[in-house]
Amino acid sequence: MTMGFHFGRPLLLWLAVLLPLYVMSHFYFLKRNQDKAMRFANFIALKRIAGERLVTKNLIIFFIRFIVLLAMILVVAQTTFYHTGTRNDFDYVLAIDTSSSMSSSDISPTRLEAAKNAGLSFLDTLHTNTQVGLVTFAGVTYVRSPLTDEVLPLRLKIASINISRMSGTDISGAIITAANLFTNNERGKAVILITDGVDTAGGYLDSSIKDVTRYAKDHDIVIFPIGLGTENAPLGYVPVDFNLTSSIDKKTLFYMANETGGEAIFPKTTNELTTYLEGFNTRAHSGKIVVPLDRYALLTAFIFLCIEWIVFNLFFRRIA
Repeated sequence: MTMGFHFGRPLLLWLAVLLPLYVMSHFYFLKRNQDKAMRFANFIALKRIAGERLVTKNLIIFFIRFIVLLAMILVVAQTTFYHTGTRNDFDYVLAIDTSSSMSSSDISPTRLEAAKNAGLSFLDTLHTNTQVGLVTFAGVTYVRSPLTDEVLPLRLKIASINISRMSGTDISGAIITAANLFTNNERGKAVILITDGVDTAGGYLDSSIKDVTRYAKDHDIVIFPIGLGTENAPLGYVPVDFNLTSSIDKKTLFYMANETGGEAIFPKTTNELTTYLEGFNTRAHSGKIVVPLDRYALLTAFIFLCIEWIVFNLFFRRIA
């Protein structure tokens, strides 16, 4: 399991030098005050009358103020703690292939229509606070909708998707574009990639898939690739007599899923695809869990300041 800390303002961590300075100054002035008090001839008598030490180490106050100072440094540095675990509070980007081969009817009525219908069913299962974005890709990638929780406009955008006139399948560009729709939020981030082909647009670069997968992983984005279509199915845009078939690059889809903590599936029917997406938002997935420590640190500082006021006024109040 991966875990660690992230600082939104790492430069402000230099304020941590105040911690050892505070410790040294506390004990320096303590020793100085003790030396002054010992010069007073009636120190022992006054101590006996007051019933307490005139000069104390004040370790309780010292500890409380140290915790408050540490907490405030964590607050201004915008500190978060993260670890990998299972979660179901994700925001999603649907990336739908619109290349010509998606017009194949091996998955009824066509692969593209099956993807659109499954996407609409997916929207019906979302929690109210879930945000979804939409991109389509063929030879180039288009952003159809940024992240939004407005379901109706998104449904209209999905319903209006058509086969693209651009040739090719830009899987690499689709992943990069989808990843860039996410902002730095505390929810999980996932890309649901629906495609029936190979990364032809980025195929001239041997490392294109590896690069975009690393990019997604570095930004804590989980990829769920869905390979749509049956083996050796005829292309939908040429006559069957030409005996041209489309193929799914399963190796690439499995690689993207395994590297980012997702899951690659290859449904053979519309029902399989729809069922998978309908139950998607109710399952827990592996993802990065972020705990914002700055808000807890601020609460801790407030509580300890209250404790200091109570301790100082009730336990260290001196006789006037």
